[in-house]
Amino acid sequence: MSTEDALRAADTAMHKAKEIETSSVQFYLEGMKEKILYEIEDILLGV
Repeated sequence: MSTEDALRAADTAMHKAKEIETSSVQFYLEGMKEKILYEIEDILLGV
């Protein structure tokens, strides 16, 4: 994993933790990247 990939994973986990609760901790899980990509695709397609 490159430094850029590690930072992106940490950022993804941070945003997920903020969705759950303001003072929560969330570890990065492999499925998070795919879920975000699907959400972005849905937004771009106007779904």
